[in-house]
Amino acid sequence: TSMAAALSPDGRTIALDLLGALWTLPVEGGSARRVLADGYDAHAPAWSPDGRRLAFQAYHRDTWNIWTMNADGSDLRQLTSGPFDDREPHWSPDGRRLAFSSDRGGSYDVWQLDVATGDVRRVTNGTANESMPAWSPDGREIAFVSDREPRGIYARHVESGAERTLATDAGVLYTPSWAPDGKSVAYVAVDAAATRLMAGGVNVADPGEDVFPFRPQWVSAGEWLYTAYGVGKRR
Repeated sequence: TSMAAALSPDGRTIALDLLGALWTLPVEGGSARRVLADGYDAHAPAWSPDGRRLAFQAYHRDTWNIWTMNADGSDLRQLTSGPFDDREPHWSPDGRRLAFSSDRGGSYDVWQLDVATGDVRRVTNGTANESMPAWSPDGREIAFVSDREPRGIYARHVESGAERTLATDAGVLYTPSWAPDGKSVAYVAVDAAATRLMAGGVNVADPGEDVFPFRPQWVSAGEWLYTAYGVGKRR
């Protein structure tokens, strides 16, 4: 089934969303531990930089909101609320903020949330839909997917607002993930029934591999953790 996988900062633990539940398991495989009860329809887990907490999107009552909890499932907190879809959280390198996508401004845009205060600030503000944010390793930029012309993956400087193009592609693009050195991104591209795992401008997946459209995780400069065919894979 469809599922996303997130690798902990120390490289030892994988968080999975599976059938609306969240699980953790050792990176080498083995028994999984369920860390969130039924009723949240939880997706898109993301580890905090210190590896202590998970952020995720959940449809607990009436819309998608951003939640956090300790990695063992304790101290569950809802961080956003209101009649909006708040999705796809990603932590800043200092662990103080979360980037997320939301339609709270009309179209989908990237926003950032102060974890301590709950204050939200808009990052992108255009007519295109912009989503699936990922904070750069140095904390200066946020990468995101945009359906503008040309559609692709862009990065916006958090303070200055300056933008640059990271990748354009004929396919529908998903979930950018910065390389450890911050010089490039990996992402998933979908062309009709075909999917690709792109890194450094090259498809690193097998031909015809059913790569799921969720954020690939960099294990090292040339190794990725991702999901495909209903399983977690390292390549």
